[in-house]
Amino acid sequence: MAVGKDGSVYITQLPPKKVDICLEPSYNRNNTEPRAWVLPAVMGVELSVGSTKKLELELVPGALVKGKVIDKDSGKPVVSARLKIQHPGKPEGTYPDFVQTDANGEFAARVVNGRVNISVESILQENTKKVFQPDQESSIKLDLSEGEIKSDVMLQVVMNEPEQRKESQWQVQNKPIPADFEVIPGSYDLTWGPDIDCSRVIYTGSRMNIDVINTLIKKTPDLVSSNAFPAAYQIDGNGNDGLLLAMFDESQGTGKGWDRVYLDCNRNGDLSDEKAYPLARDKQNNWLNSDWITVQAFQGQSGSDRAQNPIAVQVQLGNGAKPYSSINRKGGWKGTVDTNIGRVECATIDSNANGDYSDRYVIDGTSF
Repeated sequence: MAVGKDGSVYITQLPPKKVDICLEPSYNRNNTEPRAWVLPAVMGVELSVGSTKKLELELVPGALVKGKVIDKDSGKPVVSARLKIQHPGKPEGTYPDFVQTDANGEFAARVVNGRVNISVESILQENTKKVFQPDQESSIKLDLSEGEIKSDVMLQVVMNEPEQRKESQWQVQNKPIPADFEVIPGSYDLTWGPDIDCSRVIYTGSRMNIDVINTLIKKTPDLVSSNAFPAAYQIDGNGNDGLLLAMFDESQGTGKGWDRVYLDCNRNGDLSDEKAYPLARDKQNNWLNSDWITVQAFQGQSGSDRAQNPIAVQVQLGNGAKPYSSINRKGGWKGTVDTNIGRVECATIDSNANGDYSDRYVIDGTSF
């Protein structure tokens, strides 16, 4: 949220629950200069329905940390190393601050005084990103006082130890296809792969009007909250029969926060015969997520050739008075096909979620 000229900020449409207030992460790849001030985190602010909470937030000078990242083997400075920093302004459970080393391998960060943890998360060199796993990260813990300047922090990394991050599905998908590449026409036996993760390719949000969704739900479960609300996600068709219906509820009572979802797993439009799935907060992005849930789905257009295989979905719920929900999904056909360069592993997924796996295709030999 932006701060006004008088120093005030108004945050609206927050759900009734406990919230944490922190400054936005200070990471900027092109700016290695630290902030002049920092804000101690305000944790566990209790919000209730219809109430207004007024807080006095005080920016403080904090402490300044300066240091260098070097290659343990060569002793040379490490350029473009990304460091993550947890401190009382960004405590455990919140998204950390990030800084990057400059052309001399040096970094600087202003933090709230107290216990500070600094670790090297990744290194970007010649468009290749080396990512350190948590047990490989070079890190240091410091106890800093208000106004202190700590300028001799040294972090050593072993450049050959971390594995390079595997290419994401987006990177593979966006690679140019050679002009002479050809799939040899023929009939191929593809098998259903329920664990093929399509989260990075298929994005499905609930965008239908709530009143319309309510007309599609034949029967609702016993709801605790008067603020329960429905959702509908297109998963295997363009009409209403291609929708996956859901209902979000507050198990602790109205105003206590949505924490569970009923999902029409058997696709019969009746939510009263479904169980409630709990939602847990993701500390990285502050969304609520369910576990992966198996639901019935259809593959192909309606008719005798239509297949029926389950997919797995993960329900996500964002913050706000009218929160936005979406789903991640798994499931697709996989196998090998003949091409002019030999046999190629492939996965065919329903990228537009219309149930037809033949109108678009993705050849991806790395996702399974």
